Amino acid sequence: TSKNPNLDQLRNIIEDKSSELDSIFKNSVRILSQFTKYTSFVIAPELKQSTIKRIQLVPVTENKVLLLIILQTNIVKQVMMRLNSPIPFDQMEKISESLSEKMYGHKLEDINKIKDSLIKELYYVRESNSDALMDLLPYLMEQIVKIEEVSVFSDGITNILDLPEYNDVVKAREFISFVEDKNSMAKLIQFSSENDLDICIGSENKDIELKDCSLITATYKYNGKLIGKIGVIGPTRMDYNNVISTVKSISDAISEIINQNFNGET
Repeated sequence: TSKNPNLDQLRNIIEDKSSELDSIFKNSVRILSQFTKYTSFVIAPELKQSTIKRIQLVPVTENKVLLLIILQTNIVKQVMMRLNSPIPFDQMEKISESLSEKMYGHKLEDINKIKDSLIKELYYVRESNSDALMDLLPYLMEQIVKIEEVSVFSDGITNILDLPEYNDVVKAREFISFVEDKNSMAKLIQFSSENDLDICIGSENKDIELKDCSLITATYKYNGKLIGKIGVIGPTRMDYNNVISTVKSISDAISEIINQNFNGET
């Protein structure tokens, strides 16, 4: 009998009262790694086509502020930022309103082109005592531009050290560097097909670091459209049936959560 949890259990663990997309992905890779004992990863979608709905600055401590970027799909991205000097709460509210007003309806991919003019416009709505916030604006814009990029979440990277195939320290280090490199991992999505499930065994893998591994990936979808992949990297002698059904169950759970929690356009 399979040790895999059923879809409802998975949905509950992954969702865990989270409407924050990154948390859903982090929970997914953690569970996948726990169940398979291998290295797991999620390649999250590029968000550059997504449209901004609202920007909110939330004070956390005197010198820390949380930037919330809410997209039309109700996906929320968050970035913690440090302040050089405290900013009054009412100032933060005003800047949140101004940012939301200026950025509403803009696609993330357009922000880079208009960020300088936005900073100038916001400079005129500032009040005399909000210099700290003006210092923050270029960095804040940079963070908003960054979230359109592909994100990679992984877990269980060091599990590879338990495998005899990776007793060689140099080989193990190369593997870990590969998995920790966002660009290497993001390329996995370009080379794989749009099949619901892909299996690459040993030398079928294009990357030398994965030649002794098997790569099992499944897609997750939003409104029927492929938006990302989740997968496992493990030894070629893995229990394929068990690993495939676990990867597939978790990708189905992610698809369901995303389609239920987020709406609007992609």
